[in-house]
Formats: sequence, C-alpha cells, structure tokens
Amino acid sequence: MKPLQPNKSFQSKRRQAEDITFRVCPVCGGNEKKRLIHQTFSGLSSGSFLHGYDVVVCAQCGTGFADGLPAAWEFDRYYKEMSQWEFPDNFGIESAQDKQRFETVTGYMLEEKLDLESSILDVGCATGGLLAAFKRGGFTRLKGLDPSLRCAELARKNYGIDVLTLTVGDLSQLQEKFDLITLSGVLEHLYDPNPAIANIRKLLSDGGLFYVNVPDAGAFVKYLDGPYQQFSIEHIQYFTEAALVNLMKINGFQPVRLIASAQPYTLTYSYPGIEGIFRKASAGSWEYEEKSESSLRDYIRVSRDLANRVETQLEKVAESGEPILVWGVGTNTQRLMMTGPLARANIVAFVDSNSHYHGKLLMNRPIISPLEVADFPHPVLVATFIFREEIRKQIREKLGYSNPLLFLGDDGPFQGRSL
Repeated sequence: MKPLQPNKSFQSKRRQAEDITFRVCPVCGGNEKKRLIHQTFSGLSSGSFLHGYDVVVCAQCGTGFADGLPAAWEFDRYYKEMSQWEFPDNFGIESAQDKQRFETVTGYMLEEKLDLESSILDVGCATGGLLAAFKRGGFTRLKGLDPSLRCAELARKNYGIDVLTLTVGDLSQLQEKFDLITLSGVLEHLYDPNPAIANIRKLLSDGGLFYVNVPDAGAFVKYLDGPYQQFSIEHIQYFTEAALVNLMKINGFQPVRLIASAQPYTLTYSYPGIEGIFRKASAGSWEYEEKSESSLRDYIRVSRDLANRVETQLEKVAESGEPILVWGVGTNTQRLMMTGPLARANIVAFVDSNSHYHGKLLMNRPIISPLEVADFPHPVLVATFIFREEIRKQIREKLGYSNPLLFLGDDGPFQGRSL
C-alpha cells in the first residue's frame, strides 16, 4: 500500500498560512495509512492553527491518529496562548464532575499503596484540580506543569499548588525525580507523544508510577457526544486500550492496572476513558490491534447519521433568515460553518466563555462574551450537545436572559422559545 497522499484541494487552501506535515504512526513508526474521513474547520480570525486533517489508521499496527497537521511547535503555541481550561466562569474551581473524577484517581493511588510522602508531578495540570484532590488525600509533595500562565496563577491562588509554566516539550528541563507522574487528557493532544513519555520515564524514580488517562476510541460510538466531536480541533490521537499499551511498551512501561471508565463529564454526559497505571520496565514490542479501525468506522457511521439530522434542522434556520446568536465556537461550530447550512444562517455574533476568543472573528462575525448577550435580543443557537444543560442554566439562571433558545437535535427552529 502506498503512503497516503495529501488532499490537493485542502492543501492549496492551507499552504498560504502554514506548512502541513504528514506523520508516521506514533506507535510503530509506519508510514502506510488508511484514510477514514477528512475533517475541516473554519478557524478564527487569529489564534487558530488547525483547519483540518485526515483521520487515518496505521496499516502496520492499527493505531488511529490525525494526519496532515501543522508543525508540532504550532500546538505548543496554541496551548500556551489559547487555553480553554482556565474556567473563567468558575475562577479556576473544577466542576463537581471533575472533582469526583479527581477523587477517584487519588483512590487508585492509595490502593496501589503510594506513600503520602511521595513526590507527584501532574503534567498538563490546568488549574490544579487533580493535585488539589491529592492534597485532600494527604499527599504533600505536589507540583504541576502547564503552559498557561493563567492556569498556573489560579492553581496557586485556589489550592496553593506550585505550577511550572512549561509545555510538555519542556519536560527535559526538569532535574528532580518523582514517585508518581500523572498525564490526564494530554496524550491525545500531542503531535508526537514519544519524546514526552521518554522524558517522563527519565523523571520517574526507581519503581515510580505513571498514570495516564485518554479518551477511549473503542467506546466513542457508545458515548456519542455529537457528530465527529471526538475528531476535534485538539484531539489528534485516538487510543484503544491495546493501542495505549503498545505505546507504553515501546517506551519502557508495563501496565500495572487498566480501567475502562465512563466518568461524569457534564450534567448529561459521561466521557469514555482509558485509565492506565504503568511502571518502568524494559522496552517491549507492539502487537497489531484491529479494534481501532472498526471502532472509528462505527463512530463515523453514527456521526454521519446525526450530522444529517442536524443539517436538516439548520436548513430551516438558514431559510428563515431570522437573526441569531450562536453560542460556542469550538469544534462543532467550526465544522458546521464549513460543511453545512449554518454558514448561510443570519448570524449576528458568536458567543463563547473563553476570553481568548473575545474580539476575534469567525467567518467575519464577531465573537462576544456571555455578558454582551444582554445587548442582543435575538434567538440563541446552542451549538454543543454535551454542555447544553450547563449553557441553558447559564443563560436562564445565572445571566437571566430570556432569549429564545434552540438546541441542536431539536425538531424545528427555536423549539426552546417557551423555555
């Protein structure tokens, strides 16, 4: 099989802004791939770096990943400057769902008999919620690492947690050893996870533990979160349990414990994850796994069905010509603006809680903060599936707005007028 070739029409649009790189498999290094689907995103007027990619599986070992990406340094810049994990509405305090998840992780480590004097590093710690859970559990030697200055500030303010404002690529700068290193929701974001894992191995003390949590590609279809949402602006690795173990083995880790979990993520949605506890060992070899391709194809199939329903709904919105606001400028919105009738709707402005987006444009429409919605009486299209209840509560209960609401998946334009 020949290596996958670039999509020429897509490539011509992207070369004006950035160079695309075509990746080898992050597990086996193979260069032969099967393309499953192409994702396209609109991007913002500034701050965006990823406008699309191919979802592929490695023909050699079966691993799923995104291909045709900007250079690795673009990812580091994005996470430093455009972090969405600062929780501006909650001043860095984690949600009840996150708190429950963090307490579970602390429980795992206590079950593994990790000493309370153990030194712990949380890589990609955001505002420090997991480290705060460890602190409540009696652990005292805690340190975080995150590229966002704001996240580091909030972790210190809210929890007294020391956070190094470094990227995952800066791990080699650290000199001290740790007894536990945690990496939650990070590996799926990394252009090449191998250098990070190698550096983590060097930072672990003899007998140290490595905790990893990644989305479970084998369960995407069971926990549908919107059409193609797992193929997001930020997620570029798609791990099954076998793929994760393969990656760990080639980097010198053996599994101690693997947990397939579906933990509460929002008020209405549980996120499918793979949690792994690994220990340093000799480097091993990968084994071919079949689940990635079949699972991703199933997810694409059900996503396509849901996307067709949403497009039918949005056709009515576009045809009505009614001025609207669109709440949310993430993956789903940026995909819809490129692939469906939403771009033809009479959108007055987009709304998002991430302050990094405010003042920017999405396809020539302004992005405003939730507080500015008070100046707009227009109906609001809530462009997310899993956070719809949180946004409804924010609009109705916290902000007190009476704008008519439309949720994706409802039967017709602005079914929420009576809400």
